Amino acid sequence: MQKKMVTSGIERLIKRQQRYHVKNSEKRVLARKNLERKLKGQAFARQLQSILLKKIRYNVFFYCSLIDTHLFLSSF
Repeated sequence: MQKKMVTSGIERLIKRQQRYHVKNSEKRVLARKNLERKLKGQAFARQLQSILLKKIRYNVFFYCSLIDTHLFLSSF
């Protein structure tokens, strides 16, 4: 039973359950922090994606130029 609760995520949900009343002002603060965390994650994902695309484009260009050079030299 313990293993089933752990694998299904029920244990995590039980741990996250509120133990005390949260005021509206606290809810606003928590919501703002969650939104900021989400936006930072999205910005990081965009930066990472642009870096990976640059690397891929460079590698594709580099390998294509090598193939073209090889084909050019082998034609002689």
